[in-house]
Amino acid sequence: MAISSVIGLGAAVFYVIHHITVQTSLFMVAGLIERRGGNSTMDRLGGLARLAPVLGVLYLIPAMNLAGIPPFSGFMGKLGLLEAGVALGSPLA
Repeated sequence: MAISSVIGLGAAVFYVIHHITVQTSLFMVAGLIERRGGNSTMDRLGGLARLAPVLGVLYLIPAMNLAGIPPFSGFMGKLGLLEAGVALGSPLA
């Protein structure tokens, strides 16, 4: 929003909505991991990847999305913010 352009505002709104949904899905998967493993302590969750590999994939996809890896939608939000900064052309952007 500090970019104060239409592109910047649109990218910020997209990124905020994206971040909320992806973060929610990560918390939901963390709850599934705690339910399946019976505990949330990392020491006691050893071997869970062999028992429930689907949970690993369900966690990996939103995590990579949040990191902004290119084929995922997190990349699009970050790219939109970057493009808005470049289009503004000020030294701060």
